Amino acid sequence: MNSQIIVIVQVLIASTFILWILSRRGSSPKPTVLNMRVDMKSQKQKSNISLVTDSADVPAKVLNVIFMWNGHGWDAYEVFGLPAGSSVRDVRLRFQELTSHADDDGHRQFLAAALNAIENKATG
Repeated sequence: MNSQIIVIVQVLIASTFILWILSRRGSSPKPTVLNMRVDMKSQKQKSNISLVTDSADVPAKVLNVIFMWNGHGWDAYEVFGLPAGSSVRDVRLRFQELTSHADDDGHRQFLAAALNAIENKATG
């Protein structure tokens, strides 16, 4: 084959491909619409899945203790490097360990504020 025929065949293939793409432009699938306002109780009745949606069923227990220090909110358990909900005994042991290594009084006060927040949460 000579080069002119090859060029003509390539142009025909490219133009056919472009026409095929242009013809499909209008028929693209529509995006899925997510309906966030569906009533969960009606969904619960339609399916056999047990959903916990009412706060009266299971009371939520917040394990984190947030306290304010220098205008910022801190999680007291993160200050001590302990998992949220650790016992007060573990927190006191960690407090003693960290205060023995603390260099300045500001850091000790910060740790004391975190300990007080956890103790206040535990007692009341």
